Parts: sequence; C-alpha cells; structure tokens
Amino acid sequence: MQEVDDDFFSDGHYFELISESLPPQMHDIACICSKTYYNGVCFVTFYFEGTFYAVVLDATQEDQALRDVSMPDITQGGEGFTLKYYDGHECFSVSDEDLNAVIWKKLSLWQTLGIPAVEKDLEDTSTISLSSSSYGQSYIILKPNKPDPSSREVLFVFGSWAYSGELELLPELSFEDVEHIIPALRSQQHRLLFLCHTTEMPTDSIYTAPLEYLTHIGNLAEQEIMKVSAAIEALQVDEEDPETFLFEFETVPQSRTILDQCQVDCIATKSYRASGVIVMTVYFRGTFYVSLSSGGNDVGLLDSKFPSIVQEQSYKIKTYPSGINGWKELRKQSLIRNVKYERTTVVSDTNDDLAAEEKTHEPKHL
Repeated sequence: MQEVDDDFFSDGHYFELISESLPPQMHDIACICSKTYYNGVCFVTFYFEGTFYAVVLDATQEDQALRDVSMPDITQGGEGFTLKYYDGHECFSVSDEDLNAVIWKKLSLWQTLGIPAVEKDLEDTSTISLSSSSYGQSYIILKPNKPDPSSREVLFVFGSWAYSGELELLPELSFEDVEHIIPALRSQQHRLLFLCHTTEMPTDSIYTAPLEYLTHIGNLAEQEIMKVSAAIEALQVDEEDPETFLFEFETVPQSRTILDQCQVDCIATKSYRASGVIVMTVYFRGTFYVSLSSGGNDVGLLDSKFPSIVQEQSYKIKTYPSGINGWKELRKQSLIRNVKYERTTVVSDTNDDLAAEEKTHEPKHL
C-alpha cells in the first residue's frame, strides 16, 4: 500500500466487481456493507444487486474505529476504467462445492467527480402505462411463499384491465404443466379483484416490473427471430404446422433478472397483432419461449390456450457469448419442435362477462 499515491485515498476511488453467477445463499441478500481496519487502512465493502464495491481509505488518524459508522458515497457521478474482463471460467469458490462458486464478469476502477446523484423519492407511488395498441392477455404466477404451497399470488391482464389475487394452483410447476396452468388460472378469474387499468399500473406493484420487463424482452426476441429467417428457411420447416414450433431463448443460469427478484414462477403473454399474427411469449425457469402463428381476422377473446414448451426436437440457431444490447443475459436461440397441443375454447358465463366488458371498455369489479 505504500506504493500507492496518497491522493488515491482522498480522491473518491473505488473498485467495482460485477458477478455473473452467485451461490444460492446470496440470492435472497438485498445489501451488505462492511468495514475492516488493518494496519492503518480501512477497507469498505458493499454488495448490491450482484455487484461488489470496494473502497480503500486511510485510517492512520482513526482512533475510534468502533464508533465510526459512516460510509463513503459511491452514488456520485464519475469516470472509470475497465481493469479486467473475465472469460466466465474464472471463479472464486467459497467452499469445495461447485454450487458455491462465484463467477466474475468485469472489474473496474472508478473515481467520483462530486456530481450529486439524483435522489429518488421513496414515497413515490406513481403509475406507468403498459397499454398496447394490440389486444392481448397476460398471466403472472408468483412462486409460493406461504405455508400452503398451492396458494399462489397471480395477475391476469385481459385487454386493458388487470386483476390480481390469490388462487389455488399446483404447488410446483413442471414443463408439462405450463400449457395447462394458464387456462386453469383463466377459469378462476372471477376470484380475482380488479387492480387497475393498464394505463395506470402502480410502480410499487410486484407485477408491474415483470410485465414491463417481459414486454421489453419480447420485442428484442422478435427482432432476433427476424434476423435469423435465412437460417430457419435452411431447416425446411415451412411446410410443417407452425404451432409445433417455438423459438427458445436461453439465458445465463441464475442471472437474477427482475423476474427472479420478484419471485416470478411463470409468466405468459399473448398478443393479437393488426397484421393477423398471434405472438405468444412464455417465461419459465430462466428460459423464454416465443410462438408466432396466424390468427386470421378474429380476435380470440376467449382463447387462453398456449403451446406446449415440452421439446421433442431442437435446432440451435444462434449463440450470444455476450448477449445483445438491452439483454446481456441472452446466450442461445434455438428452434424447437414441441408436443403439439389441440386448440380448444372453453366458454363459460365468466368468460362471456369478460368478453362483454372488454368490448364496452368497462371493467367488471369483482
């Protein structure tokens, strides 16, 4: 430490170490702060959202370390330098078990410039709009967090209206269950309470961030599908039933996206485009599945069927070593042949009411 310039301790330098994979015991940790004093040096360490920050301070004049609870401010604007990229194989193991290995992504050195950070109003309960020009349905199922694992917190978006509440569903979902759990959720819609209009989604709702995130990822996935049309044509699958094919987007394991942070078990959306194309997106166990099919001119107000995500055969289309802009966790795109489902429509009094309220643009408050 004697070789380091004295200004290093006073000019707001700090190290940023970004992780790519963390051990399971870190998944429920929101924030960690620690101070260590050694030989006149104070090491301050922060952990937040998968990133570690380290600050080295001069503590030669500090004689009351036990009473020092102040923490340096690393939220100010500044400039930085990338010191190292990790290839994904370099890791630090906190034990002999591979599951406890930390895989690093990037190490940087920053210097704050005294630019104050934008303060966030912690009392802000504003809303955002998640409405779309296309008719759609969305379903979110959260992971069980109560003594009764079959009791799930869910969200159901029907056109412009969002409903939420607690329903009795399977305590644990498998790949085979996904195509059946959505109609089961839809059939219990009358048990849910009206939440809001999609133009006024509360920013503090557990469902808003996942819905916004899936919309963002869905748009990126569609763009990637369009880019690989030549590769798909080379597979000569155009003559087969499009309902038997899905695009699969695999991400970095344990990447801890907003879906993981919000404890999302499964999320599915169906959008009817003006072009006549039906776009269905399903997220389950860290993987995204996208289906494109022709819907004709009719809007399936009562159709809550989704394709099976159980694979029979797959074709690797493209790999993404570093992801793409806006989706750094993406690693591979494949075209998979699934177990074909039979399209059926179940009409009930509840579904008739839902269709009626969407046509009149008035929610049915339950």
